[in-house]
Amino acid sequence: MSYRFSLMVVLALLGLVAASCSGWGVAPQQPGGPPAGGPQISLNADKTSIQPGECFNLEWRVEGEGFFGVVLNGQTVNASGQKQFCPNETATYTLAVDIGSTVLNRELVVAVGGTGQPPQQSQPPQQSQPPQQSQPPTPGCQGGPAFANFEANPGFITTGQSTALNWGPVTNGATGPLVGSVVLSPGNFGEVGSPGSQQVSPTSTTTYTLTATGCGGTATKTVTVVVAIVGTPIPIPPQTPPGGGGGWSGPPKVTSVVAYIPGGQSFANYTGTCPATHYFVADVTVDGPCTVTYKWERSDGVSGPVQTLTFSAASAQQVGDTWTLGGGPGTGTIWERVSVLTPLPKVSNQATVNITCTP
Repeated sequence: MSYRFSLMVVLALLGLVAASCSGWGVAPQQPGGPPAGGPQISLNADKTSIQPGECFNLEWRVEGEGFFGVVLNGQTVNASGQKQFCPNETATYTLAVDIGSTVLNRELVVAVGGTGQPPQQSQPPQQSQPPQQSQPPTPGCQGGPAFANFEANPGFITTGQSTALNWGPVTNGATGPLVGSVVLSPGNFGEVGSPGSQQVSPTSTTTYTLTATGCGGTATKTVTVVVAIVGTPIPIPPQTPPGGGGGWSGPPKVTSVVAYIPGGQSFANYTGTCPATHYFVADVTVDGPCTVTYKWERSDGVSGPVQTLTFSAASAQQVGDTWTLGGGPGTGTIWERVSVLTPLPKVSNQATVNITCTP
């Protein structure tokens, strides 16, 4: 009896293990999912099927460590956030998370018009109406101007580059008709309507403003384009070459690498809501043609992937990095620096950002 009972217990345990391995009771891992210990990624919408003219809320969250940036449909965003979209046709929304060695993608499709569930056969088709039509219309104006979105893609450029400003429908209230007057400034853009887009090439960090005037008054929405301006490299004290062998008389090398915060003092001392994305730039100068390998290092101990710069002559090039960091109210300081690996090791200064997260 004892032998038979033990055998039954072993068989039962083996059955549980087999069920576990077969995925029973466990959501399947998506292809290209994060490695063990990597960031946890979620992308959700409060509606996945809407009618033309309706809007929905998209929410995303990236938690954990080991990622360097988050991009939503080509636009850099905070690690966690929410946006309202009002697409006119079925659209796919892609969240891309850079983990250094690869990029993890999550996609969500929102169907527009005719792709939702058909009406019940026991009900007449005309009963399948948008929810707001089942209530008496609100007399008068439906509210002040409401913006779907206003973004710059990319939001970080260097001198001489361009970026695209994109905005969605601007309506009178959340569900009202389009606002008649939408103006983009600064610049000689005048009335631009909505939705719309505009290519801009600012020479310095610039905040652009959409001003909408409708039946419910006037409202504004802004977006800032950060422009990194290449400055004169500041030499830093040379480091001892490998092996402690005094001066360097070999092939061309990096003579200076200087890290800094682009956009002025306001970006080096951040006060506002968190999470927020912070920008870092470095000027790398060489004294002759060579190939340079380097990586970014952060104050939390995380290092970015090894990257390569190719120089055809003695000159300087600029490199950049972003860090999306957040949390509850409080203050703190972060920094990034560049570590040159070849042809001769050299480490830049620390570019520091002082952060105050408000409630």
